[in-house]
Amino acid sequence: MTVTEICYFPVSPTTTIDDISSPAGQIWLDLLDTVRGEWACRKLHWGRQAEDKEMVVLMIEWVTLATFKQFRISTGYESFYESMSEDFNSVFDDPTTVIHVPLTPSISLTAQPTTTAGTPQPDPFTAPIIELVTFYFPRSISPSAQKDFSALFQSFVAILRDENVPGSHGEVSGWVEDGIHYEGQEEEKERAFVAVLGWDSIEAHMRFRDTEAFKRGIKGLREASERVTMVHVEFEEQ
Repeated sequence: MTVTEICYFPVSPTTTIDDISSPAGQIWLDLLDTVRGEWACRKLHWGRQAEDKEMVVLMIEWVTLATFKQFRISTGYESFYESMSEDFNSVFDDPTTVIHVPLTPSISLTAQPTTTAGTPQPDPFTAPIIELVTFYFPRSISPSAQKDFSALFQSFVAILRDENVPGSHGEVSGWVEDGIHYEGQEEEKERAFVAVLGWDSIEAHMRFRDTEAFKRGIKGLREASERVTMVHVEFEEQ
């Protein structure tokens, strides 16, 4: 199963990674080119959070978690890391957060996934705006409880489809493999469920949030999780 690496990089307001003619932009481009050149990298996207322009989000889909780990211990990665670490630290601030999630359905497969109705599965990453949602749970959550929450989330997704919500571009979701610290806190890592939903615009998402259908669907998800975070990102496919 493919796994998506989600990286959160804090940057200073004056950092110009968006401008590839700048030193910071060239460092960022070199990093993207190195990752993109790996055979195990299927696809990558990056962008800034709409709510916090000083937070960069990079998402990389790897063939499997094992192939990503092989990349991390490869000679090429080690030499790249040694040559880039000082430059990288000059561009990005601490702390960075990295998680790995087997998002389903996998959009980058050769055969495009289909919905239960047999229609092509929309690719949220082609949407102008990405909604990135994280639901947090105790580390002790049982496999059966995880399965129940996944089913509950699919009930929410069904509302999007049944209501034919304007501006919606599909979703992918999954459980974080390695746990996550809630907003940079240093306590024990929590379990987390991540969903990526595509939208025409932030306004389209906000209009859906004002509907009774959204309020009906989100209620159970909020009650079943300990807390929820949500951000919007305008991704660029690389």
